[in-house]
Amino acid sequence: MDWREYLKEWEKTHTKTMPASIKALRQEFIHRFPKENISNLKLEDYALGNVQKNSNSFSTWVEFKTKKLGSIAGGSSNKHGIYWSKEDNDYRWSNFFGVPTAEKAFERIRLGLDKLILTVEEERFNDLDEIADNYLGKNSNTLRAKPLYLYYPEQFIPIFAVKELDYFLGFFGLLITGRSLNKNLKLHHHLQSLPEFSEFDSWGVMHFLYDLKTDYMKVSQVSIEKNKKAWIFQCKPELFNLKDALQELTHLTWLVSQHKQEIKKGDLIFLWESGKESGIVALGTISSEVEKIDQDPQEMVFNLDSTKFSGSQDRVKIKIDQILDFKLTREVLKNHTELSNLSILRFAQGTNFAVETNERKIILSLINAVKVEENNIWKVSPGEKAWFWKECKRGGFISIGWEELGDISLVSQDLFEKKSKEIIQLSNGNRTQQALNQVWKFAKEIKRGDKILANRGTKEIIGIGTVTGDYYWAEGETYPHRLPVVWEDTRVRDIDEKGWVRTLIPVRQEKYEEIFNSDVLVELYSLNNLLTESLFTAEKINKYLRSLLRKKHIIFNGSPGTGKTFLAEKLAKYLISESEGFFETSQFHPAYTYEDFVQGLRPTTDEDGNLRYEIVPGRFLEFCEKARERDGKCVLIIDEINRANLSAVFGELMYLLEYRDQEIKLAGSNEPFSIPDNVYIIGTMNTADRSIALVDHALRRRFAFIELRPDYNILRKWHEREKTGFNVEPLIVQIEKVNEAIADRHYHLGISYFLDSDLTENIADIWELEIYPYLEELFYSEPDKLEQFTWEKIKNSVLDEAEI
Repeated sequence: MDWREYLKEWEKTHTKTMPASIKALRQEFIHRFPKENISNLKLEDYALGNVQKNSNSFSTWVEFKTKKLGSIAGGSSNKHGIYWSKEDNDYRWSNFFGVPTAEKAFERIRLGLDKLILTVEEERFNDLDEIADNYLGKNSNTLRAKPLYLYYPEQFIPIFAVKELDYFLGFFGLLITGRSLNKNLKLHHHLQSLPEFSEFDSWGVMHFLYDLKTDYMKVSQVSIEKNKKAWIFQCKPELFNLKDALQELTHLTWLVSQHKQEIKKGDLIFLWESGKESGIVALGTISSEVEKIDQDPQEMVFNLDSTKFSGSQDRVKIKIDQILDFKLTREVLKNHTELSNLSILRFAQGTNFAVETNERKIILSLINAVKVEENNIWKVSPGEKAWFWKECKRGGFISIGWEELGDISLVSQDLFEKKSKEIIQLSNGNRTQQALNQVWKFAKEIKRGDKILANRGTKEIIGIGTVTGDYYWAEGETYPHRLPVVWEDTRVRDIDEKGWVRTLIPVRQEKYEEIFNSDVLVELYSLNNLLTESLFTAEKINKYLRSLLRKKHIIFNGSPGTGKTFLAEKLAKYLISESEGFFETSQFHPAYTYEDFVQGLRPTTDEDGNLRYEIVPGRFLEFCEKARERDGKCVLIIDEINRANLSAVFGELMYLLEYRDQEIKLAGSNEPFSIPDNVYIIGTMNTADRSIALVDHALRRRFAFIELRPDYNILRKWHEREKTGFNVEPLIVQIEKVNEAIADRHYHLGISYFLDSDLTENIADIWELEIYPYLEELFYSEPDKLEQFTWEKIKNSVLDEAEI
């Protein structure tokens, strides 16, 4: 497609400059939030979510009220740096700021925005990204870009996502390195230099570019359909972390085991992730022929089993063209009459699968079906307490009950009302006209392109999707009234909608935006986040993940201060990322019992005040019942697991931990119990605690034991990352001397004591009040050894002369 020819046609029906109504909207923003007053902005006037204090905050205007001036919708509220959390009833802020209070975090944001504005005023455009990196964080693309555009539309284009900027830069043959503001400025400057855009403002340029991209992709897809073959390339999530790789990389290499002679450069590929919820997650283009090549080093960090990808093997290079906002699931494809013979559905073993021409066309049409705009929004409950949600999610549909109405796809409204009255008369008051009318709305008023919010009661949204086809009747199935839906976002969101008790309720756009922006109970936490925050190497983290996914129960053991609990929480956060999963923490102690953990008799009183004893679920049973309702991994962290009498606490669970596919009757109950397949356990064990001897061999066999030792490189990297200015090398030498004197790795001194941003000020107190008492216990019979580690004896060797 020639963009100049496209522009000539586009100009006939589109405006090149911002309409008066959009200009007025921008002026209202400027009036509410003058750039000169940013330094005096209050937290409640800035942050999103705290509607009781301010429903017209700066962030609300930037994201929602000024959407027509460039959209930044979607993703986490963390994009604004700080926001009000309904779950915490308090503010949350980005980890980047590294401060203990919301006010301190907001000071950084306010100062950063103020400095960016001043830098634009002084026309020091090359400094913008560095200032934003230092004050707002390297991932603050939204926070740095949208406000600057609102204040300076003559300098910036309202395009804020780096991937979008890269796409348009590449379209015009520009290779621009650097960060988002630099790319935005360079793209704008280039387009201003072209005579074709001399009458455009930046708003008009933005609309032209997005229309050009949309139509260009349609033309490209048609070209691909006509001239190129298509393939499905399958990835196993236990071997390679495709989700995070797609977020970080634009090119990948891929093993080719089948069709080596047929796969060619330029072919279309659908990337498929296997597993329980298998399906297509991205589109790409093959950019090389099949050849013997090594895996790209940038990909290696995402390997979960490096043995599968080592060495020179038959591979192709692929370019990622589109990451889907949803997963086009196996169930959706299987239920389509013309896709039931898709090769990967018939035999799923392998890496490469051929896609026929008609199959390719239908798959592309399903992907495009979710791009319809200006549609209605509906809240639909998939059963009481969302009990039917798993089937809806996996099958790619939303459904409701009232089976007695039968198939109403060809039923007139008069006939429907007549049938409804008959059902009401026979139901003895169990059916109402209002309830049955919901089926009519469901079948006749919801249309392709409408948004669906799936809810669990009045407290949670569990799925956001788009209707892709017409109502149908699933004969013989539970909840047979159905609509096909692509579920684009199945993260659990926190809501408080007391009136949402009916199955079907229409939702206003403003309410949808509020819900979309509400607290995501489990947000994206990528492998890179895990590596960055933990500072462990990718090799170690992948080893720990493989052990946990294989065994399902692991125990981190080691001496004090080696980061056992910290690492357990980070791994759990990663495993439940962007799913319905959750993690909880329990701490064992010597008084912990079977009744506390599994179940036991507890005293209760009845309505007449009489004392009764009932079997009440313990912490683990409650955890498992909650996990049964969720899709996604659910992780229970048991801190200090060795401090309880484990054989007594676990009881029959010792059997179930070894035989996860079995069920057994628990003590005092006739109901069979099994551990859900999505439950994982991470224990932590302090080897300096003498109760480690209580861990018997039966339990050891059921857990993978991972020893953590003091890692001095983490100490180095932490102080380097936090820019504390503290020279840790003399301290590391001293810790090594202490551990050499201890001479037993189970009691070694860890490094977490010294992960302190004010270590220069606090190290004396840390040593005298935390380290020395620990050494006193270890060396109670060796006073000479203890004496050499007093603070007075070691401080000169630990601190630089200038700091003494």
